[in-house]
Amino acid sequence: MALVAQVDDDLGGGAPLAGPSAADLGALQDEGSDELVPVARPTRSHPTAKLASGPDATFSALRPGGQVSALRPGGQIPKVGTDADEGKANKLRADLEAGLLDLSDDKRGLMGRLETLASTSVPEGVVNAEPRLKPLLKLVRARAHLVAGRYDDADAALKDARAAFDAIQLSLEEPQARRLLAALRFQAAAVQEGRVRGELFVPGCGGTLGLKRLADDEARHRRELLEGVAARFGPIAQGPDRLWGRRAAFQVAALYDDVARHGLVAPSFRSVALPSPYAVDIGSTGLVLDPLISGWLGEIRRAYGELMAAVDVREPDAELVERLRDRAAALALVTAPASEPVKNPWAKELHEGVLRVARRPQRRNGAGRFVPTETKAGIAALAAAVQKGPGTVDQAYALVGLAEIAPEKVRASDVVAALLHSDDRVVVAGLIAAERVAAGSGGAEKAAILREPVTVTLTAAAVDPKSKPFSSLQATLFSRVERAVLALAAIAKADRAGAELIVADDRIPAVERAWMIAELADPRFALRFDTWAWDRDERVAALAVWGGVVARGKHASYLLRPAAEGLVGCVSRAASTN
Repeated sequence: MALVAQVDDDLGGGAPLAGPSAADLGALQDEGSDELVPVARPTRSHPTAKLASGPDATFSALRPGGQVSALRPGGQIPKVGTDADEGKANKLRADLEAGLLDLSDDKRGLMGRLETLASTSVPEGVVNAEPRLKPLLKLVRARAHLVAGRYDDADAALKDARAAFDAIQLSLEEPQARRLLAALRFQAAAVQEGRVRGELFVPGCGGTLGLKRLADDEARHRRELLEGVAARFGPIAQGPDRLWGRRAAFQVAALYDDVARHGLVAPSFRSVALPSPYAVDIGSTGLVLDPLISGWLGEIRRAYGELMAAVDVREPDAELVERLRDRAAALALVTAPASEPVKNPWAKELHEGVLRVARRPQRRNGAGRFVPTETKAGIAALAAAVQKGPGTVDQAYALVGLAEIAPEKVRASDVVAALLHSDDRVVVAGLIAAERVAAGSGGAEKAAILREPVTVTLTAAAVDPKSKPFSSLQATLFSRVERAVLALAAIAKADRAGAELIVADDRIPAVERAWMIAELADPRFALRFDTWAWDRDERVAALAVWGGVVARGKHASYLLRPAAEGLVGCVSRAASTN
């Protein structure tokens, strides 16, 4: 999904968020039994992550799993009050518990109902008849603040609810205390979720700009926030109270669901780690991105199904079942972004005996499959094919493969010959080889030779200033513009003197030059960063701000404009926290 980028991803960057594991989505413990009712089983593709099993910070005196250390069997304090008081108390308690469990999407109406309940005046006789009313009233008050987004007030109300619980816990039977305790811990976790939800869904700019470091930072930050919330709900989901355990597991599954949907947007392939075009058999973007998306969504679908199965007559929860059905039905319609077909331009000319490199040399057999061949002999065969000159599928695959596995054996003249060829497929092969050769052993000297031919190849492509390179996987893998930009970036990294010439070359679009030096983050480009940071093109300005601050740290803090809108403000805020 672009769970690789805005996500995950997707989340805003190139490092995808890990999909939810069984432990992330919770496992409900059957009350009175040591057996677990599974909610999301771990799979090989989604290793189980360990949730924090200790108590949360807000209720540090509570034992994991919701046990109350002060409970003593047979130590209940008898209730005081008339039958009428007890009837009123039971009704009010039921109303308060229903308010805590209300899943209405109408926030204004829900907040009004909760505030009305929390403001209920309760006579002393009614309180004496049902000691749980005091902490429940404060819990409902806390939830009203939570729904309104007043998290500090919610924390204060939870503190009061905890004090009220401490005062009456000895008067409660163990199941009653356990349920109330689970409700307290659930609300505390919900407040934590509310605090971070805004950050989880703030659009990132690393993937948009193709800044790998920023994209990775954004994805890592989202992952930490998401796992932190899951860790707060985890002990409740795994605790002995089935009602709140199911609610906790649903809360985490729903959060992962929302994050997944948020990440289902088209990525910029500039910041996505992609395979070599000729190293794997690629048919569509799905082969690159779908495994992550499918695993993520599949785990959530399974969690919803098993949560519905976990609701039984002993602990009915009709509202949760209805919400689970709605969520599951909506998720069933969600698919990965439209899978873009990718066509290898050499596909029709592949034949038995063609050599390629996928970590090691491979030869195509009669069945159309590439099978490994001996490395030394393979390299020799690749070099021999390159020597025959450009123009055929064998030579194109050999040039790219040799540049990958043995770049020192590729001459700059071999690459230049491919760049000057009339067949666009051969030119692209030459650009891929140029990128690999520049990044390989002894690449600086060859990079100096290749800089001008690659630049000419890029400018000859007549780049449209309004175009958005790297928005298509097909273009990223097999088009002149994208491959030339990647080759020039590798050349600039290998030959810093040549990089200065690239940056000063007006034939190259400014946004591409800004991206190259932003990725390099070299202090020698300080003057260029200072100039471009105020460019009219928002992308150029944002790239220059990021590159300047990463290159020079606090000495370039004057470039930061965190209050600015759009990409400039986004990178400014990100750079100021690094």
